[in-house]
Formats: sequence, C-alpha cells, structure tokens
Amino acid sequence: MEALRSTLKKFARVSEDEINYAMSRATTRKFEKGENLFDKEEYCDIIPVIERGFAVMYHQEAGLRKGVVGFYKEGYYISDFYSYLKKQPIRFNFQFIEDSTISVFDRKTIEELYHRSPQWQTYGRRLAEKAYLNEMKHLYDAKFLSKDQRYQNLIEEKNSFFQRAPLYLIASYLDTTPETLSRIRRRIYEGSK
Repeated sequence: MEALRSTLKKFARVSEDEINYAMSRATTRKFEKGENLFDKEEYCDIIPVIERGFAVMYHQEAGLRKGVVGFYKEGYYISDFYSYLKKQPIRFNFQFIEDSTISVFDRKTIEELYHRSPQWQTYGRRLAEKAYLNEMKHLYDAKFLSKDQRYQNLIEEKNSFFQRAPLYLIASYLDTTPETLSRIRRRIYEGSK
C-alpha cells in the first residue's frame, strides 16, 4: 500500500499516527487485465488508489463505442465521484488494462476520517478540488482545442501513458477514430522534422 501511503503524505498533512490509522482501515483488491472496477448498475461507495497497474475511465451506452475520459496509473485516485456524492448508479467505470492492485477506502472509513480531525476534511477538499480541476481542463480541451492540440498536450503532459495505453483507447479519449489518430500522429511527426 505504498502508493496510498505516499498519496496520503502528499495531500493529507496529518500526523504519521493518523496515516497509520487510515492505512489500517484500507483494504486491497486485485484485478486482472480487462476487468472493470464496478458492476454495471452498481453505486460507487469507495475511493480507491491504484497501487500497481493502469486503468481507463470510460462511459459506454449499449451498442455504442467506449468513450474514454481518462487514464490512471500508480498513485492516482479512481472513482466515479458523481455516483459517490449523489448516491446514484455509476455513470463512469474503470477498466484495468493491466493486472492491477488497488487500495480502497469505503464510505464509512472516509466519513470516520472526516470526523477524526479537520485535517482529514481538508484532505477531502483537496481531492475534490484536484478532481474538479482535472475535469475542467478535460472539458476545456475537448471543447476548444483541436484534436491535434489535444494529442500534443497529451504527449507533453502524460507521455508515460503512451507506453501503456493502446492507440484505440487514446483515439477514444481524443474523441476520434484510430485512423484519424494515425493521421494526427503523422502530421505532428512530419511537422517536427
């Protein structure tokens, strides 16, 4: 659970005893490549951190292609925060594209931590702010940047993901087809010569 410990130290700003207490309340789950975090109509009642592995966040309606909205690696929180906060069935799921291990806080543990000290509440607020900023950047990029610009930003900001994510998932993230992504990559490559 080193990724969870590292993340708590980075964001929680609580004592080592508090971190140890939180760690004692976390559970671990393992997933094989191709498995999903949630069942189709499940409610999100957990906040996991990826310890080992790689996942994509996606939405998929029956009969439509998978719409990827994010990539997540070790140390990243993964959750459908809308489902978690509204206590409604998930809108987004996570598919593990590598064998993966996650550390999990359930809702009861999170509420307990919030009641233990104001620092845990600050930690929760920081996570919510970070999630909000990521979503606003994704929304802005999708609405106002060209696919070429979005791909270039993805290369610059999350280059390590390219070694792990299949191109069809990157194409889905950019809301394009694999064929169009190939043309974008060719244009960028030819423009850098």
